[in-house]
Amino acid sequence: MFETIRLLATVSRAEFLLPNLGSLIMGLAWGFTPSIRFNDLAIFVVLSFAVINLSSAIGAQANTLADYELDSKDDRKKKLVRAVDSIGRNRLKTLLIIEFLFTLFLTSMFMLILGNPSLLLMWIVGISLGCAYSAPPFRLKSRSWLALASLILILAVFPVLFAYYTFASEMQPLFLLSLAGNAPTLSQNSSPFRFSLYDI
Repeated sequence: MFETIRLLATVSRAEFLLPNLGSLIMGLAWGFTPSIRFNDLAIFVVLSFAVINLSSAIGAQANTLADYELDSKDDRKKKLVRAVDSIGRNRLKTLLIIEFLFTLFLTSMFMLILGNPSLLLMWIVGISLGCAYSAPPFRLKSRSWLALASLILILAVFPVLFAYYTFASEMQPLFLLSLAGNAPTLSQNSSPFRFSLYDI
């Protein structure tokens, strides 16, 4: 059981966990209002962080599957390829579908609880970009500036926006300005960003 979890952590790129936590904290800091009850706040934090991390894992696993043939020829990716082989590509695809459906359900319920359709819309756009980054026919990672733009959106914009709209219903202009200024810095200074560019 522990070995399976370790292998899943490898193909899900566990290094994204801390940047995802940073996205949650930034969204919470800007979106929090004193009127939110503590119990509600705790639930929203857990649900938001769960959706962000599950989405991150889905994108990473889709990337791993799409790049399997290329990665198998790259000595730098031996650990990743071995993890996929140990899990099995067909099994990983099944797990990916289950995770996708579960996260879709979780996000939909979250949207209904908060009465905020933008949460589901952001999730759909974000998860689509995450999968299109490596998967054909789009394979954005091979399209010059589109690779950089999509990574910034996937790693530094949509997670923070999702966390923000978990706690706020209206956009604050200063938050938008802060996000525009911080997104390139946050993404380029994060290990997942450097790892992803190294991947191209």
